[in-house]
Amino acid sequence: MKKTIVLILFFLGYLGAFAQYDDERTLFTVADMEVPVSEFIYIYEKTNGEEANYKEKSLRDYLELYKKFKLKVAKAKEMGLAEDKQLQRELDGYRRQLSNTYLLDRQVTEKLVKEAHKRSKEEVQVSHIMVKIAKKNTPEDTLKAFQKIMKVKKELDAGGDFGKLASKYSDHTPTKKRNGDLGYFTALQLPNMYDFESAAYNTKLNTYVGPIKTNSAYHIVMPTSRRPARGEIDVAHILIRIPEKASPEQKAEAKQKVDDLYGQLVKGADFATLAKANSDDKPTAAKSGTVQRFGINTYEQAFEDAAFSLQKDGDISKPVLSSLGWHIIKRVSKKGIADYETEKPALLAKVKRDARFNLAKNAMIETIKKGANFSYNEANKKAFFAGLNNKFFDADWKAPKDGREKPLFKFGEKTLTLGDFYMYLEKNRSARMRLRRKGAEAGATELLEGYVGDEAMKYEKSQLEKKYPEFRALMREYEEGILLFEATKREVWDKASKDEEGLKAYYEANKEEYKWDSRAKVTTYTINSPNPKVAAKTRKLASRKSASVVLAKINKKGDLVSIEEGTTEKDSNEALKNVVWKAGKTSAPVVKDNKTTFVKIDEILPPEQKPFDKARGYVVADYQDKLEKEWVEKLAKQYTTKVNEDVLKSLFKK
Repeated sequence: MKKTIVLILFFLGYLGAFAQYDDERTLFTVADMEVPVSEFIYIYEKTNGEEANYKEKSLRDYLELYKKFKLKVAKAKEMGLAEDKQLQRELDGYRRQLSNTYLLDRQVTEKLVKEAHKRSKEEVQVSHIMVKIAKKNTPEDTLKAFQKIMKVKKELDAGGDFGKLASKYSDHTPTKKRNGDLGYFTALQLPNMYDFESAAYNTKLNTYVGPIKTNSAYHIVMPTSRRPARGEIDVAHILIRIPEKASPEQKAEAKQKVDDLYGQLVKGADFATLAKANSDDKPTAAKSGTVQRFGINTYEQAFEDAAFSLQKDGDISKPVLSSLGWHIIKRVSKKGIADYETEKPALLAKVKRDARFNLAKNAMIETIKKGANFSYNEANKKAFFAGLNNKFFDADWKAPKDGREKPLFKFGEKTLTLGDFYMYLEKNRSARMRLRRKGAEAGATELLEGYVGDEAMKYEKSQLEKKYPEFRALMREYEEGILLFEATKREVWDKASKDEEGLKAYYEANKEEYKWDSRAKVTTYTINSPNPKVAAKTRKLASRKSASVVLAKINKKGDLVSIEEGTTEKDSNEALKNVVWKAGKTSAPVVKDNKTTFVKIDEILPPEQKPFDKARGYVVADYQDKLEKEWVEKLAKQYTTKVNEDVLKSLFKK
């Protein structure tokens, strides 16, 4: 049933994004239901896609379809289906599924993915000064690191040179040697460093911001340059390796060899052949020098700069020196940053794995709390914490029986009690036990924040229809889809499948529609051997002789061949798709699981009438169409439908 509803909704264009139109003029009415322009136009565009040209015929044709849909919905409501408890439960189930993801998708995921896509079009070069937080990460360690970074910031504010201070104070060894220069990066390249990334993208060039806290350090961040994103590139390369402690002679020999190879390439030598024969990067040499697709910050800067500087596919670089040796690089293909819809799936997966997702979710929860006038009952909260001890983390901990009715916090008009929180704590036993190392107060605080977050999400889900018109519209579409399905099931589908007399009468009146096309009697031969000679011998014999003769001759030394006889319609047998439709013809042999099969056409049968029992499935479908058409005609007479012609005409485009 659910699958059918989804198909109905998809056909009508209900799934996916919602209309961004605000035209609430009434386009037409069915019974007492008004349908605004905004609803109709969205569905029209969604269903018709690029063919939604707004020409008069197109709009009027679709309007007729939508009017029929609304007629059925009106009938369903008259039948009392909107009050049907089972259907209400089904709708409630859909609402739960939708609301579970709607808030995060709308308020968190979509914003983060769009932001990441926008940022991914640009790469930022950043310098930073980092002060590590000691591994134990105690409050004292954090304070000590914070005080140090603030000391550095004070020197910067007083006019200190960023590069010199980075060299002096930074705990990040690789960049410390480069005056703090981290190089270029792009969105999502620094895992779980969203605040750092945001600082780099949102701060003016050559100005600093901080301190920015990450999991294990504080940073002062200064973007120094920006450039269009390089994207990703496929290359092949030839490596002439220079030993780590190479002598001048070895270095000269490597240079001479790479120059010789480059000279051959300039004269037209095949890159793949030279790579296989000469490259010291054996894994890629075996693949004609092909390197797996990469973006920035994958290999050494010299190698990447040379690769990305190649202007078109097939271009070859001059020899490039890296810490490994000399490279000659050939560009194979390049992938730029595609449009949002194309990049969205990959970005979505990365965003959900990154810490920014939880940061954004927590920020959303704080917004919900503020909007709902969230407040603690501080006295009862304080009393709860005062009664805590280390037994709180025991598996068999039991909450106090007294005071369970006391209020703990409030969302809008909803009040949650200490008893509600106690139930949450008892249910989340493993979470309590896991937080033992934090101590009673810190562990209970984390659990309380988690509970408040859960309740904030529940509260906001209860407000979806009030706050978000598109969610309200989505629920209306689901409700109408469910009503449509149930009404059609009762009035058409069930009646058609159970009305044997009506079905037979319809069959008799439309017999010409239920005939077999040209059919054939066929024999499928299965040879218990993949040997092509056996298959060829069997197939040759089968093309001239009957199945019994084939079995008698081929199976003299054992049951090598078996057959299956049957009847098939033209084009319905996959093996015979490309075979001339003629008696005696055989299909090509197919080898699978050490067996060979082919099909022979034994006799062509002319088109003939299908008996009722063989045609029943088709008759039921056609009879349903007939009943549905009659039902809609009846509904059109029962309910008044009125189109606002002036509004409709205002939508026409020439």
